[in-house]
Amino acid sequence: MKKVMGLAITALAIIGLNTSYAGEISGGLFRIGAYFDYNPQPALNTAIKTAGYSELSGLAYGMSIGGGGFGGNFYFGGWGTVINSSEVIKSAASDRTMTYGGGFGGFEFGYLAVYSGGFMLMPTLSVLWGGYGMSFQTNLSFADYLNNPVEYSPEIGSSIFSLSAGITTGMIFADRMGFLLRVNYIYTPLFSWDGAVLSATPEYNQHSLFISLEMAFGTLIPGKDISHEINADDLPSGLPEDENYVQ
Repeated sequence: MKKVMGLAITALAIIGLNTSYAGEISGGLFRIGAYFDYNPQPALNTAIKTAGYSELSGLAYGMSIGGGGFGGNFYFGGWGTVINSSEVIKSAASDRTMTYGGGFGGFEFGYLAVYSGGFMLMPTLSVLWGGYGMSFQTNLSFADYLNNPVEYSPEIGSSIFSLSAGITTGMIFADRMGFLLRVNYIYTPLFSWDGAVLSATPEYNQHSLFISLEMAFGTLIPGKDISHEINADDLPSGLPEDENYVQ
């Protein structure tokens, strides 16, 4: 993990130092989009298959939102998932159904390495937290429920802390709105179950891939490009032609 984060920070610095246009950007953007998050859990699948349930696909989808501001091409903001899908799987060994799902969000830091003709490219680093939950329901007829209205449906949750390196790219039209693609690798070093004291829990897969297609709204204000070519009209008037110059 240290190697991944180190490479990401190094790449961010190199791109920042070698940006081709040198003009600074200020302003801000609000972003809303549809996301897909792939985080397969082979160890958890082995455990729930042993209990008679079918496997989880590891694919989640839903709506993501985010936003932030630019200053000197540096970006600070936040993003997260707000409407999240859940997987519902049935047990072949009982009348129970399991529901699994969750979400996350946090802070984001970036550097706008390229913004030219509306095209933008921004490497980012994020600090994220959130959680996932597993709930179990017993499939009952209405008559069975009336006979036992206090049927217990347990639920357990989990807490996660993640670090992410990503790229945001796309087109912003007239410096005000556009479409962006977010691609993030997410590493989760901290995971814990909540709601019950559990031992011998399955190992959590710490690696996931997050992709979001977003609409962006706001205002980007390009600063003066200090790398533009100097025109003759920009120069001060010269000395009279008949004046002698000292070589």
